Amino acid sequence: MNSKRNVLILLLAIVWVGLFAQQNPFITHMYTADPSAHVWQDGRLYVYASHDIVPPRGCDLMDEYHVFSTDDMIHWKDHGEILRAADVPWGKPLRNDAKLMWAPDCAYKNGTYYFYFPHPSEEPSGRNWKIGVATSKYPDRDFTVKGYIPDIPPMIDPCVFVDDDGQAYLFYGGGARCMMGKLKDNMMEIDGELQTVEGLGDFHEASWIHKRNGIYYLSYSDNHDEGNDREGVKGDNRMRYATSNSIYGPWVNKGVYMNPTDSYTNHGSIVEYKGQWYAFYHNSRLSADNGAFNDWTRSVCVDKLYYNPDGSIQLVNQTLPPTKYAFDGSISRDVLENYLDRAVTAGYFLVPGTPENYEFPYREDDIRMLKNIGAKFIGRAIYRWSEESKLGDPEFLAYAKNLIERMHKYDPEIIFQGCLFEHVSPDVNNLKIPAWVFRAFNQPVEDRNFRVEDMIKRVAGGETLMASRGGGSPIVNNLETKYWFYFLAKSYIDIGCEAFHLGQVGIIGRDDPDKTHYAEILKKIRDYAQKNARRHYVLLDAHTPSGGFIKDGISLLDFNSFPLRIKEVVDKPLEGILEVGNSDGLYLRSKGAISPSGWKAESMPYLVEFDNFGVSRDKMGVANLNDHFCWGYDDITWFAIQTEDYRNQWLHYANDWLKKTDPNGHLQMCVIRMISGPTAPATLRSYFANTKSEKCPVGFSQEETIKQIWKENKPR
Repeated sequence: MNSKRNVLILLLAIVWVGLFAQQNPFITHMYTADPSAHVWQDGRLYVYASHDIVPPRGCDLMDEYHVFSTDDMIHWKDHGEILRAADVPWGKPLRNDAKLMWAPDCAYKNGTYYFYFPHPSEEPSGRNWKIGVATSKYPDRDFTVKGYIPDIPPMIDPCVFVDDDGQAYLFYGGGARCMMGKLKDNMMEIDGELQTVEGLGDFHEASWIHKRNGIYYLSYSDNHDEGNDREGVKGDNRMRYATSNSIYGPWVNKGVYMNPTDSYTNHGSIVEYKGQWYAFYHNSRLSADNGAFNDWTRSVCVDKLYYNPDGSIQLVNQTLPPTKYAFDGSISRDVLENYLDRAVTAGYFLVPGTPENYEFPYREDDIRMLKNIGAKFIGRAIYRWSEESKLGDPEFLAYAKNLIERMHKYDPEIIFQGCLFEHVSPDVNNLKIPAWVFRAFNQPVEDRNFRVEDMIKRVAGGETLMASRGGGSPIVNNLETKYWFYFLAKSYIDIGCEAFHLGQVGIIGRDDPDKTHYAEILKKIRDYAQKNARRHYVLLDAHTPSGGFIKDGISLLDFNSFPLRIKEVVDKPLEGILEVGNSDGLYLRSKGAISPSGWKAESMPYLVEFDNFGVSRDKMGVANLNDHFCWGYDDITWFAIQTEDYRNQWLHYANDWLKKTDPNGHLQMCVIRMISGPTAPATLRSYFANTKSEKCPVGFSQEETIKQIWKENKPR
């Protein structure tokens, strides 16, 4: 009994520690950066931080300094704003209404708290920085600007260190130059001359001084940039330090104590609290958790810092809980649905040239748009619907791989989806089968091309499905089809794709009623992904008009998908609504199953999309409740012919309706997709959600609406 009791106590203790452990970022209700940490006379630890304004504009919109404090490193109090740019008497209006309240610091001497902050007096700002000083009798409020430190070079990032004897020193700098000087008793003037700090390794900015065992430590950020890295280090600014026996130096470079975070910048402070040393810094993790990663929406973090016996600093272990988009080897329902809540259709986004003779000349603006809205799941990004032989051109896949890598530098958690579709054309006959395809199936290697006729043949010799100009639907029972799908999946995984849309599995699997052949090829794809995909897993979905794709109680898909099936409002020309039971819509019909990752669902999650399947050529503008068209148009064409106001209003409506009607469903926003009908040529026969501009004159201007909707739909 005692052993069981001890085990129970241990488990409860582990749970207790887990619930009340310090987490990063430790401030999550706003974006904060440049933490300056101090322990004051009341025994609390205070952090003075800059504030990144949303939406960010690089570092040109930083204002409204806040103070936070704790007495246990777990629970943090926001004491509120203590100073803003409007309070700075010399802060003339700057270009583009910039707010430049950058990294601050605070010091205490003789009963007064001195708050130091940079702010330029005029343009050009880089030549007119001033180090301002505000004072208060309290550490967290009532600061009044007293002026700035006169007669010093214009630089940033002040750090004021008060030594054991009460003497204060200013360190500051930027642009590879660090300077220091002794402060007069008034804490607002330099006593004597400033001197340049020598001996630092690759100084950039963010100087900070702390003292331990009689040794002075000067820490700072360096100039490391992933773009010019020669050491195999991912990321940008690292935190370095140097030591000295004197505050005036000489300083000895000691190297790196913190590797890059996910942010383009870093800025830190080091302090001892209750017998433990801590390293404060910032990253951009919170912005990623909120669904819109940005280098310039940062958040303050803290981790324990340790010294070696010789006084050197050990490399800081940056602790982070899993993001709301983290998975590896499997995926939870919450994480999956977070991705589905940020899913878009971006047809051919990863495809170069003019696939199917469609043109995409505004790709740079497409990239900007996807970043702006915070898309996490890029659907239908690469596929072949004819022109299969282009997959044999190394440049074709290299283009896609480079674009994926470019996007992943911005946000490494974005998922790109390829497609294993229900159509193959005779052009596949011009594509050589790599030897690795045969080996994957334990078949003798053959020196030959794919054969369309061996993919589309029916098991019992029946009629070719989706027959078109010598092509048709591949039938999953055929070994040639399995070769084809495996070739596609491996090729797409190798360039960075982590999801596959399987198209109309009911057609491809027409001769496989018990799904034996489909289960075989999907297992082979998942096995390859487990060893070779970026996060050792791929998400699979398909159109499931029956409500699921299930074998022996287990879904072969991670989620279902289907067209929106928009219903005409007959007495309101061209208007449409969503309705349970309309046509074969999936609403309230997604079947329950055990997911491929092992969790049980009473109803599997699903996406609904703006599908494109053409127009009813003699009935455009005519309501027919008995077909799949909406006023004679497919989903996305119907949407595209509406007014801009109606489109934006309808996205809000569809999102709200789906959340209220069936929370298992998620609206896949359409950002790039082909359209049909007489108006299509005016916009390159495609719909683009981009805001219409010179950089994308064919934009339909839904991106800000999508961004707004997603901002309101917080991740789980």
